[in-house]
Amino acid sequence: MKVFILLLASASVVFGIVHEVHLISQPLSLHGTDVSEDFKGEPIQARVVSFPSVTVGAMPEALISAVSASHRLPGPESYKVPEANLLTLCHIELESEMTKKGFLCTLDLSKLKMPEEIDFSAHTVLVLSIKAIKETLQRYYHSSKVNEKIMIKIVGTTEKNSSLRDLATSFKAGN
Repeated sequence: MKVFILLLASASVVFGIVHEVHLISQPLSLHGTDVSEDFKGEPIQARVVSFPSVTVGAMPEALISAVSASHRLPGPESYKVPEANLLTLCHIELESEMTKKGFLCTLDLSKLKMPEEIDFSAHTVLVLSIKAIKETLQRYYHSSKVNEKIMIKIVGTTEKNSSLRDLATSFKAGN
């Protein structure tokens, strides 16, 4: 068994697996708490929160995976909410890829489902999600001293929510 563990540990060095720590932002639901945040003049139980996270894989794609990763807010025994990431709660998929035109992040709404405990719109979820993506990538490219064009695309809308595509945006990240 010790030999197997040693081989496994050395494989990560041989194959170049690098674990990095980055500050990640996520759109989090605050349901199950007594806290609300101001969102365009209205109180909502959600906010974008930043925290350190270990990432592995190609950058900046690994950062985008971390933005959409499951997140359970730590708390006392009385707080039993198993999931806080709005992307996960609402079944919104987030994918990314480097293209010739820049770094593309795609929010796929084809499986969108608003949970009962979320008392605000999908529009609000997307605005918070885009803010989390922007904050994460701005920090990464600023610290890398590189400028990159970022494009955020929204796909998988229906006739009923097609106006959500209007939230698509692009921006320059970095210095």
